[in-house]
Amino acid sequence: MCPGFKSLIRHQFQKRPTSHLRGAFSVPGVKQRQGSTFQESGPAHAGSPNGRLRHFSGKNDIFMLRGSTPAIWRTNRKASHMTNDRFGMGWGMAGGTTLASVERAREAAILAEQTGFDSFWISHAAGVDSVAALGSIGRDVPGLSEVGTSVVPIYGRHPVAFAQLVRTAQNATGGRLTLGIGTGNQGYVEDKLGLSFDQPYTYAREFIDGLEPLLNGTPADTTGSLVSAHAELDIEATPTPILLAALGPRMLRFAGSRLQGTTLGQCGPRTIASYILPHLREGAESSGRKSPLRVLALVRICVTDDTAPAKALAREISAHYQAIPSYAEATKHEGLDDPSDLHLIGTWPKVLDGLADYGEAGATDLRVQVVAPDDKSREATYAALEEYLS
Repeated sequence: MCPGFKSLIRHQFQKRPTSHLRGAFSVPGVKQRQGSTFQESGPAHAGSPNGRLRHFSGKNDIFMLRGSTPAIWRTNRKASHMTNDRFGMGWGMAGGTTLASVERAREAAILAEQTGFDSFWISHAAGVDSVAALGSIGRDVPGLSEVGTSVVPIYGRHPVAFAQLVRTAQNATGGRLTLGIGTGNQGYVEDKLGLSFDQPYTYAREFIDGLEPLLNGTPADTTGSLVSAHAELDIEATPTPILLAALGPRMLRFAGSRLQGTTLGQCGPRTIASYILPHLREGAESSGRKSPLRVLALVRICVTDDTAPAKALAREISAHYQAIPSYAEATKHEGLDDPSDLHLIGTWPKVLDGLADYGEAGATDLRVQVVAPDDKSREATYAALEEYLS
């Protein structure tokens, strides 16, 4: 059984589980309400300590926590930002890169479902295999409309074996898996895998030439200069949508012409509107594509009134990405003096305004990652998210 909501947040982001916290905590920019009556209602749910969702009743109260500690918030946001206004975008939770077990991945997915997110995404790093993990946990979170990877690096893989894994996971998730893939960066490919990174665009295109038909349930029959595939799979599964991590013009045009769209990191609203979307649309127009394009944007947030520690952490993370040439080049389009300003830090209304900017820029989906320097701000961020999304 999954820990209570607040405990689940702490357990998910610490190496060791922690006990339940007692007492309410405040959310910056959100007024705390006292004196409402408590009731237990709703369907049985395996993610809550006693199998039921906990609600509070009272004027203007919003469902808040599933657990043993009552706390209620009412948001003092702009009138234009009504509760659960998702600005025309899907809201996904980023599970991060440090999930060390399938159970940790399951807990993170349940947290996403309980918080009110539409989808849950696992990044591929040194933790669990993201496709295998999602295949293992997908049926545990029926309230999520989508689970996905963002992203799996394709170097070091072959499209036939990879398609077999993905279609198996698609079967296990009941058709809710979306595959985010990318080439990775030169340092990863050359230093960790010992492979050549001379032709990343050609490799990606030929890899997808072999992968895409297999994911759609048809044979692959392609011979390329770097990747070839001649195979057919016999796995019952619906077609798997592909989002390509793309920052260069050619890769973006390719994604627009062939795939469902792109998944982005370190790209703000201005970059999406002025650089990402024009190249995606150019590719779509060149191929005569009529179906909508998806733009999944990673946004890191922290709700806090003590911004200095959160800003220091944001600068540390940003410095890592700025050391990768493709990310550094993409960040230039945002026109920021400090790239860490891509992190949305401050009161919930301020964070919410920043998230709304992505919808106005043309993003179709958010992949929200809570990046907080301490338990207090982490819990406040999840509390604000759940109050808003529920």
